[in-house]
Amino acid sequence: MLAPSADRRGGSGRVDALPAGVGLASPLEYLEGAWDVARSLRDERTGDRGSFSGIAVFESPGDGVLAYREVGALAWLGYRGRSSRSLVYRRDGERRARVEFADGRHFHVAELHRTGYRTVHVCGPDRYEGHYALRSADEWTLTWRVFGPSKSLVLSSTFTRVHRRAGPERAAGDRGRAL
Repeated sequence: MLAPSADRRGGSGRVDALPAGVGLASPLEYLEGAWDVARSLRDERTGDRGSFSGIAVFESPGDGVLAYREVGALAWLGYRGRSSRSLVYRRDGERRARVEFADGRHFHVAELHRTGYRTVHVCGPDRYEGHYALRSADEWTLTWRVFGPSKSLVLSSTFTRVHRRAGPERAAGDRGRAL
């Protein structure tokens, strides 16, 4: 289920500027490290808006696995405070990763391509439609559209590579007070 992703910025942010193989044959290697995360949240039914700002770290505890941890500040529906989550990305072939919740339940399949990748997660009556898009060697996006009997959400995240050594603990101090 590939779909082209539009590069709205043009110029040096173009995906065709990626080094050979980045995001194509080595998605886990591309993701490994620390990333600043900026996420917008929008409820399309009510018009409510929110945001998340923090840091995400992909660390490899072993061959073919990346542990994902994000920590930051969330502002959503009257809540303003710390937020975190953990996932596991497991290599599943040359270009794919199985993404699991921290407790081992399946979440979705991810592929990183220059043309983007669409994925789906069904949770009870709700359907999550995700789209991964590579923008450059140091930036990618993940957008989730959530549909359900009482949901119509858009969660848009931009990940920008951090070129300094940082981890979730630092992010909590840096970003936890940001809102």
